[in-house]
Amino acid sequence: MSDEERNEDILKLIKQGTDYFDKYQFEKSLNCFHSVLEIDPNHGEAYLALANIYRALGKIPEAIETCQKALDIAPTDVTALLLQGNFHYELGNITSSFRCYHQAAEIDPKNTDVWFNLGNLHKSQKEYEQALEVFQKGESLDSSDLGLLIMLADLYEELEDIDKAVNYYYKIVKLSPDAYSIWVRLAELHFDRNEYKDAEKCQLEVLRIDPQDYIALNNLGYNQLKLGEIDLALENINKSIEIFPKYANSWDSLGEIYEVKDEFDKALEFYTKAVELDPSVEVHLKNKKRLVEKLKEKN
Repeated sequence: MSDEERNEDILKLIKQGTDYFDKYQFEKSLNCFHSVLEIDPNHGEAYLALANIYRALGKIPEAIETCQKALDIAPTDVTALLLQGNFHYELGNITSSFRCYHQAAEIDPKNTDVWFNLGNLHKSQKEYEQALEVFQKGESLDSSDLGLLIMLADLYEELEDIDKAVNYYYKIVKLSPDAYSIWVRLAELHFDRNEYKDAEKCQLEVLRIDPQDYIALNNLGYNQLKLGEIDLALENINKSIEIFPKYANSWDSLGEIYEVKDEFDKALEFYTKAVELDPSVEVHLKNKKRLVEKLKEKN
C-alpha cells in the first residue's frame, strides 16, 4: 500500500468514526478509530477520538489511559492534557486534574481554553479568588471569549457582586446579541433589584429572539404592572395565556392586574385558575387566600 493510499484510508476511517460518534453509535465509532491505529499506531488524533468515545460510554479510566497514549506520542499536546484533566475531574481526582491543567498552561500560556478549564476547576473547589485571577488571565488574552465571560459573570454572582456580574452579561450580549439565556438572566437580575425599566428592555430582547415565549410575555407583563403600565401589562399577559393557557403564573399575574384595577371578582377567578393549574406554587395559594380574606372584610 502506498503512502497516499494509506492516508486516504485513514481519512475515510476518521470521517466514518466521526459520523458514527455524532449519531451516538459509539461501538461502531470505536472500531473505526481502532482501525486507524492498526494502520498508524502513532496516530495521536485517533487516540484522542477514542478517549472521547470511552468517556461517552462512561469508561473514564479507559479514557484517561487512552489520553496518556496520545501524550506518550506527543507530550506537549495541550488538547490531550486538557482532556485528561477533564477526565480526572470526573473521577474526583482533583490533584491530577490540576496537574494536567498546570502542565498545559506551562506549554501554551496563551491558550484561553487552558485558563477556562483551570478557572473552572478552582471555582468547583470554591476557590473563588484563584478562579477570578485565572479567568481574568484568560480574558486578558481574548476579551471576546464568550465562555470566559460567562464564567466571570457567573462567578461574580456567586461572590454577590451583582454590578460586575451584570457588566459581564452586557459584554456577552454585545458580542452575541441573540444570547437568549443571557437576556433572560439580565431581566431577572434587573427585576430583583427593582430596576424595572432595565428589566423591561431585556425582556423585549428575549421576545425579539422568540416572540412566542409565553414565559417572557408573562414576565414582561408583570414587570409593566410594577411600572404602573396596566394596559400594556394586560395586553402581554393575555398574549402569554393565548399562546399557552396552562401556564399558571400568567393567570396569577392576570389576577394581580385585576386586583390593582379593583375588579376583585375577576381577580379571584384568575387566582383560582392559577391554583387549579398548579396548586404546588405557594404564592398562588397565598394570593387567593389573601383576596378571599380581603373580600370577607369588605362584606
